[in-house]
Amino acid sequence: MKAAPNSYGGLNADTAYDSIPNTSYIDAVDVRITTTDGESIGGFTNIKGTEEAFTIPQSGTFNSIPWTASGVAEIIGVTTIRNRIIVFVADDGGNNGWIYDIQYDPATRVILPGFPSLIYYSANLNFKKEFPN
Repeated sequence: MKAAPNSYGGLNADTAYDSIPNTSYIDAVDVRITTTDGESIGGFTNIKGTEEAFTIPQSGTFNSIPWTASGVAEIIGVTTIRNRIIVFVADDGGNNGWIYDIQYDPATRVILPGFPSLIYYSANLNFKKEFPN
C-alpha cells in the first residue's frame, strides 16, 4: 500500500484547485475533498475554516417517519461522484443508519442550497462501528 504522510506546508488560496500540491490546505473552508492517488480514490476531510458548512442532524424525519439517534450520529464513510458527496452516517447504538447526498458547485466548492439531503434512513441498517482488537 502506498504511504501518504500527513505534513502540510500551509494554506493555499491563490492556486487553482487541481494545481494545489498535496502539501497545502485548500483555502479556509470546512469541507475538503482529498485523494490518495489523483482523482481516482476520494475522501471527505473536515478542516478548520471560517464557517461551518453543515452538521449531522441528531433527529429529524424521513418519509414522514420521525427518528432520533441513539447516541451520537457521526460520519462512518464517504464517496464522491462528480459534484456529489455521499455520506454514510451511523449512531453509537449501531442500529440506525443514514445516507446523505451533498451537492456542491464545482467552481467554488460551496455546498448548494437544500443540501445535505437525507436520501435514506433505516432503524435496522446495522452500520456498526467496528474497531480492531
